[in-house]
Amino acid sequence: MSKPRDDLRDQPLDNPDMNLFTDGSSYYEEGWKCTGFAVTTETKVLLAGPLPPTLGAQGAEIVALTKAAQYVIGIRVNLYTDSKYAFGVCHATGMLWKERGFLTSAGKTIAHGQQIKELLEVIQLPSELAVICIKAHTNQENQLAKGNELVDQAAKAAARQVIFAMTLTHQGELDRELPDMQKLYEELPEEERQLWEKLGAEQQNGQWTLGGKPLLPKRYLIPIARWHHEKTHGGPENIALRVQRLWAAPGIYTAIKRVCEGCRLCKQYASLKIKAPAGKRPPATYPFQKLQIDYAEMPRAMGYAYLLVIVDQLLGWVEAFPTRKNDSKAVVKALLKEIIPRSWRRGEVPEDWRKANVTPVLEKGKKEEDPGNYRPVSLNSIPGKVMEQLILGVINKHVEEKKVIGGGQHGFTKGKSCLTNLIAFYDGMTGWVDEGRAVDVVCLDFSKAFDTISHNILISKLRKCGLDEWTVRWCRGFTPASS
Repeated sequence: MSKPRDDLRDQPLDNPDMNLFTDGSSYYEEGWKCTGFAVTTETKVLLAGPLPPTLGAQGAEIVALTKAAQYVIGIRVNLYTDSKYAFGVCHATGMLWKERGFLTSAGKTIAHGQQIKELLEVIQLPSELAVICIKAHTNQENQLAKGNELVDQAAKAAARQVIFAMTLTHQGELDRELPDMQKLYEELPEEERQLWEKLGAEQQNGQWTLGGKPLLPKRYLIPIARWHHEKTHGGPENIALRVQRLWAAPGIYTAIKRVCEGCRLCKQYASLKIKAPAGKRPPATYPFQKLQIDYAEMPRAMGYAYLLVIVDQLLGWVEAFPTRKNDSKAVVKALLKEIIPRSWRRGEVPEDWRKANVTPVLEKGKKEEDPGNYRPVSLNSIPGKVMEQLILGVINKHVEEKKVIGGGQHGFTKGKSCLTNLIAFYDGMTGWVDEGRAVDVVCLDFSKAFDTISHNILISKLRKCGLDEWTVRWCRGFTPASS
């Protein structure tokens, strides 16, 4: 298979004039597709810029190699890429596509055909050339790894400029040409330049940045504010946050406030806003029904710096536990060590543990239009689920040790399932048939059995099975007394 030039190598040249690294990047951020390329040495970014969002990562890799080849006219150079696709285009598939007119077997133009054509043309420009494929993200300390990491970061940063460009130009124009970010700073007033310098801004390659973000000139504040406000008609605080994710923009809040105050739609519908009533918390009616949990910061002593405080809302009874950190782990530890055992011993269950968000989930293969094809899935509180598992473990252990359930039950039995039930059923039926016995099968299904049966009967069954009174009382507290 022919190459675009006879002396093209896939191993590094000895003593080259330059070693260059190329990369393309394409990803989504803030709902926009960001695409860009970069060309670097081991330590310095030479070329980088955004690309139209119609290009993907593979197309960006091809563009990066093209830009690098144009940069090194007439010299000996090693071009490194971590893209096997771009490497293959240079050494194998590129010329194959060229011979076929960059068309597929169906007569359609191949993906990135124009970019591949341009690469095959400019690949002739260096006096000697090697295109080498290297591994990405190796976490090594050699020069190749450092150069590849630098070009990867530069390509991602360049791709992000697409978002900036989208806020400065009509989106429909982006497929044709992206605006030059450096043109933002043309005709920059001297007083604004001095202000930026006082703020600690830096200028590099014609672009101004502050805190790693591009600076937005004052003349663009109102257009940017209006562009973002018209998308959501949000308030000044919300819009300012959206702008500041992308730009360093001194004065943006004032500009957004002016835009919001002058918005006709916001004025028209502002009077229709309905203030939501203040939230209310129903009082507890019995001890341990509602618990209030919060942290208090204390002077550090023996490694402890916080106090986890738990208050019974009805009695006002306070429990406090010193903790080293004010995180969820300390809360879970207190619940497991103190609160859950008390709940079990007293048979009292906090109200929130019994609450659940019920979400309808469509059964697999069923039609969405029929409400009967949905089954409810209950999302319980985390402490409630933990306590359920602990109680279930106690019940399962008792049932297994005391042999409460016969061997013929498969549902809700550890190690058994519908499959084991079917196997046992099939084995029994075939055995009787082989013996010449008549077999009649009656299948019964109780609709909503748990919802229709009295829970008092279930509780009495637990007692009859010999379960300890603490567990029985907790189960009564967790379920309604009757249906």
